[in-house]
Formats: sequence, structure tokens, C-alpha cells
Amino acid sequence: MDHMDNIATVLNLYAYTNSGMGYAQGMAFIVFVLYKTFYEDDPEYAIHDTYYAFHRVVEVIRPIYPLGSKDSRPHKFKDSVKQLIYVKLAIYDMDLAQKLKSSPDIIPIVIFQSVPALFANKFSSIEETSLLFDFIFCDKPIDTFHSTVCVLCAILLRFRHIFMSMSFEKTLELIQVKEYYNVRKIIAIASRVK
Repeated sequence: MDHMDNIATVLNLYAYTNSGMGYAQGMAFIVFVLYKTFYEDDPEYAIHDTYYAFHRVVEVIRPIYPLGSKDSRPHKFKDSVKQLIYVKLAIYDMDLAQKLKSSPDIIPIVIFQSVPALFANKFSSIEETSLLFDFIFCDKPIDTFHSTVCVLCAILLRFRHIFMSMSFEKTLELIQVKEYYNVRKIIAIASRVK
């Protein structure tokens, strides 16, 4: 079995164990980084460790994954996270908070593009994502959730100049550029927000 087969095994086991949820877009990004980390530590138990760690991670972000086309929980989750972000941003940058409130689609887009993959789709290397995971993952799920919200705020603060001065269309284009997602800067900003 090669590594991709092992990653597929973890995802298939997760989908089988959680048949009501199954596999959702973005999960492979998270599993890939977890598997690589565990494999480098102990190849013999990498699949098992990845499976159990992934269960623990998904516990925090599970509401973002829809259970069907009529599942309203992802939108309720997004609305709750959006309100937390507005509050945190208002403390650090009231002008940015007001700008984002006047353009209400930006924060939901950032949430839906980032949280299902736990930001692993935003960085150019596994090492960068691993650094971010080290910041996000905590012993308690509530602390992991709080760290996730702080990273969302940090991304918005990092792109402040774009949100404040560019059109909605240009903003959507620029927030897709991976080179702008400097993990150390995002972690530094998230640490201050935390």
C-alpha cells in the first residue's frame, strides 16, 4: 500500500464509521497533513493515529459539513462564526469590521473556503500547514474552535488593505493567491487576536 492508499483508507474508514456524514470536500487536505506528521513519527501506527486524530479535529468543525442538501446547520454555523469574527475584529480594527459588515459576502466566503479544509488548502506546503495546525490544535475542542476563529480573523486582518481598497470581484480573486498566505504572519496576528 502506498501513502495515497493509506490516506484513502483513513477517509473511507471515517466515512464508514460516520455513515450519516460520509466524506466531505476538504477532508483530504486535513488527513494528508495529519498522516504525514504521524508517519514521520511512527510509520507503523500512522493510519490509526491519523484516523483518531481526524475524528477529534472534525468534532470541532463538523457543523460546516452539510449532511444533505436541506441541512441548514452549515449556514447557522457560518452565521455564528461570522458574528464572533465581527466582535473580535471590532476590538482590533473597527474600520475593517465596518467595511466587512457593508460587504456581507466576504466573511462567509472565507469561512466556507477555509474551514472545511481547516486552512490546509490555503498554504503552499505541508510544513506551513503543520505550523498552523500546531497553533490551532489544543487539548480542549472549545480552545481549538477559538483558535480557528482567531485564524479566520488573522486572515481578514492580513488582507485588510485588499478589503479596504478593492472591489468585491478583485478581492475574491486576490484572496485565492496562496503566496499571500504567509503562515508565520497569520499565526502572529492570530496570537494577538487570541
